[in-house]
Amino acid sequence: MSKTSQLNTLNILAQDDLIQVIDVSDTITMVGGGGTNKKVTLTTLSTGLLSLGTLQPTIAPGTSGQYYRGDKTWATLNKSAVGLSNVTNESKSTMFTNPIFTGIASLPVNTSIGGVTSDEISYLNGVTSSIQDQLDEKQGIVTDVSNTELGYLIGVTSNIQQQLNTKQNNIVGGASSIISSNLSQNLVLISTPSGKVGTSTITNTELNYLSGTTSNIQTQFNSLKSTTIQLTAQTLTLDVVHINAYIQCQHVTSTTITLPNQTSVNWPNESIIYFRRDSTAGAISLIAGSGVTIKGQNEAPTVIQNQNFALKRVSADVWDFI
Repeated sequence: MSKTSQLNTLNILAQDDLIQVIDVSDTITMVGGGGTNKKVTLTTLSTGLLSLGTLQPTIAPGTSGQYYRGDKTWATLNKSAVGLSNVTNESKSTMFTNPIFTGIASLPVNTSIGGVTSDEISYLNGVTSSIQDQLDEKQGIVTDVSNTELGYLIGVTSNIQQQLNTKQNNIVGGASSIISSNLSQNLVLISTPSGKVGTSTITNTELNYLSGTTSNIQTQFNSLKSTTIQLTAQTLTLDVVHINAYIQCQHVTSTTITLPNQTSVNWPNESIIYFRRDSTAGAISLIAGSGVTIKGQNEAPTVIQNQNFALKRVSADVWDFI
């Protein structure tokens, strides 16, 4: 058998501070067993250990704040050495009372911190810069203004004060009489005896009768009052210039008189036109314009020479032959 496989006993003896190794190479035969005597070798401890292989160098002592590394060197034992470089050196009694977080912390959905609920924490979602800086840039709280009052700002398109500055403080003068109530409809505006805006009894329709007037109406009427027209033409279309005129029809063959409607000529109420068939004139015929009624129209051709007749307006587009 080999020496190694048959190592049965390794005794370490100490004598005079000398450590020896007894190497029993072979199995020792029990007493009376008839075996042969075996060799016993005593060596010093260092010699014996060296015979077993190469020894490690002597480890130099370190300090209480060091640890022995795998590369067979001493290093300072601190938080970086154990992968806790981000951990602050804080007492356990205060570490969880006022914790300070750095970096990005991933918290559960329903996390609360102190008296701050998870809903309140969620309000931070979407914040892109310092909340306090943003608040400092805002206007202070507007007090004593109701929601109804704020609603009055709807539709404002420019500076309100500038708009107010361009307005009159109070409506005074002639217009002060109409700021709180409406005027009567379709009546002509006038200045009242007190100098205020008011209405007359003249309607819009009546006022429209002045349309087309080119000069003083009364003057025109006065000039027509005694006007005599000697009509030698065979036809005549009547107009306001013929009101109150005395028209002498003198054409020897015939005379045709056309009476336009109210739309074509703005006939005043009670308009009247006078006619006479001259002694040598032919028969007179009356033609009513569109929508015009001449009561007794057929009597015109029966008017004899040197006889007079007239046309009088009794209402819009209604005339009497008299």
